Formats: sequence, structure tokens, C-alpha cells
Amino acid sequence: MQLSQTQTKVHRELLFEFFLTFARFENALKTTGFVKKHPINAAKDAKFPPAEPDWDSFAVSHRGLFSINDNPRLAEACDYILNSPPNRQIIRTVPISWFPVLR
Repeated sequence: MQLSQTQTKVHRELLFEFFLTFARFENALKTTGFVKKHPINAAKDAKFPPAEPDWDSFAVSHRGLFSINDNPRLAEACDYILNSPPNRQIIRTVPISWFPVLR
């Protein structure tokens, strides 16, 4: 298969490992109570609102546990993600679109 210039060749095992780790982490967040609170009337089926991980609450609750002053690699990673945040997927148009995160 020929890849275009905009595509990236990814190691399948590494990608699969990332997916499994990410899925486990999201499950752990939901299991430990880091779940987005949805108004009952916002859910299509009020009896069963969606179980979505609340990354923002998790980040806020763990903010003080990490010191970027003690770890240069962590400081570099934090600097990168804060200056180049990933886009957020939103339902604004069809198909679903990606938009920059506003800070």
C-alpha cells in the first residue's frame, strides 16, 4: 500500500498497545467516579445517560501531585501539550469536525 504525504506509517503493535492502555485508563476513570455529569433531560434515554470519562475533573484533582520543577522531561511534555493542545472533536457539522481547543 502506497502512503500519501499526509499519511503516517504507524507500528501496528504499538498502536494496539496504546489503544488498550487508553481504553483501560478511561475505564478506570469511570469506575472511580470521574464521570461527566449529564442533565437527565439531555440524555436520549434518561434512564441510561452516557458514561463519559471526566478528564477535566481528573486533571484538576491530581494537579498538585506532579511537580514539573523536579522532572525536566515532565516539564518539557507539559510545555508541549499546553502550547500545542490536540484539537477537540465536536458535533457542529456533519461529518463531525475537529476544532482547536481555546484556552
